[in-house]
Amino acid sequence: MIKKIGYILSGIGIASFLIHTILTFDFHKIDIFYSLIVFVGSLIIFFSDIKYIMNVIKIDILRKNEILTFSVLKKIITVSKITAESLEDDIVFISVYSLMGDYAPNEFKKILNNYPDAKGYIIDLRGNAGGLFLNPVYIADLFLNSGDMITINYRGGREIKVYADPAVFTKNKPIVVLIDNNTASASEILAGILRNNNRAILVGEKSYGKNTIQQIIPMPNKTGINLTMATYNFSNKNITDNGSLRPDFVIPLEKKDIKNHNDVQLKKAIEIVKKLNKA
Repeated sequence: MIKKIGYILSGIGIASFLIHTILTFDFHKIDIFYSLIVFVGSLIIFFSDIKYIMNVIKIDILRKNEILTFSVLKKIITVSKITAESLEDDIVFISVYSLMGDYAPNEFKKILNNYPDAKGYIIDLRGNAGGLFLNPVYIADLFLNSGDMITINYRGGREIKVYADPAVFTKNKPIVVLIDNNTASASEILAGILRNNNRAILVGEKSYGKNTIQQIIPMPNKTGINLTMATYNFSNKNITDNGSLRPDFVIPLEKKDIKNHNDVQLKKAIEIVKKLNKA
C-alpha cells in the first residue's frame, strides 16, 4: 500500500512536470515543486523496497537430492486456538488447540452460536497442553445448569469450591470429549468438569495428570517464576487415576491409524453421539 502511494506521487509529479513544461514552452526551467513530488515518491518506493528486502528470508530445502530455494516474507500469523466443522448428522466437531489467552471462552461461545442446529458436540482436547485456569471453567459453564465444577486446594488446608452458574448455561446436547496422554492442565480441567457433572463422555487415552494450578510471577529482569499455587480435584473420584482422567472408552490411536488417516477415536465419538440422540 505504501509503495503504491510512492508510485502514485512519482507519477503525478512527472505528469505535472511534463504538462507544465509543454504549456510554458520553457524546457530549461525545472519547477522545484514538481521535482519535490517526484523525489518524495521515489524515496517512498526506495524505502518500501528496503523494508520488503529486510523482511524476506531465503530457505534452502533438500528434496530428493535437490536443493530448492524459497523466498519467504516474514509476517505475524494469527492462528485460531479453536476451530469447528459440521460432521454427519449435524454433529459439531470442535478442535481446541490451546486454552491460553483471554479470548478462548468468547471464541468457544461464538462457535456454539454459529451452529444453532447442532445435534451434539465432539470436543477434541488431544494434544492440548492447557492454558489459563479460568478458561476451562467459563467454557464448561456454557454446558452446565448447576453442579459442583471443581475444588481448588491451597496450602494450609484452605479450599475453594466452584459451582456452575445457571445464568451462563446455553447448550444441552450430547457431548463427547477426546483426550490423550498429552491432554494436560487446563484442558484436563475442562474435560474433568464436564465428566464430573455427567455432561460428557470421555474417549481416548488417559490424560497427562498435571493436577496443579500455577501462576507466573513476573521478575524485574523480564523473566518470571512459574509457581505452583494449588492443586485441584473433582467430587467424583472415580473419573481420575492418580490425577489423570480415565476415559469411559479407552481407545488407543496407533501409528498405523495416524498414517492411514484413520481416526478411530473420532469414529467412536460420532457413534456415541448418534446413540445418545436416538435414546
